[in-house]
Amino acid sequence: MSHAIPAPALLSDVGEVRWHSLYRIAAMAALISVAIFLVQIVAFFVWPPPSTVAGHFALLQSHLLIGLVSLDFFIIVDEVLAIPLFLALYLSLRHVNESLMLLGTALWNRSERNRVWTLRS
Repeated sequence: MSHAIPAPALLSDVGEVRWHSLYRIAAMAALISVAIFLVQIVAFFVWPPPSTVAGHFALLQSHLLIGLVSLDFFIIVDEVLAIPLFLALYLSLRHVNESLMLLGTALWNRSERNRVWTLRS
């Protein structure tokens, strides 16, 4: 008795059309995240972060945007952009193994919360 497993990632379901806008938003979020990552790398070399707390405050007062980049403000933006990305990944891969995708999405959410709280302390 052979159990043929269909290729769920290749199947097209009429109900999946409703998620088309989420997939587009996730694609844009992924591209913006890559751009932010590259900007942070360049900014780190062009404007190295100050070594003292007073230096950070002086940088924030003189150049607000550079000071925020120096304090990794864009990590928060990147985390917000990751939400639609991982929701779209869940929706597109749930047909393969829905329980594993749900578990993976939940673990990603938990690990991101831990990472943000670690960065704050």
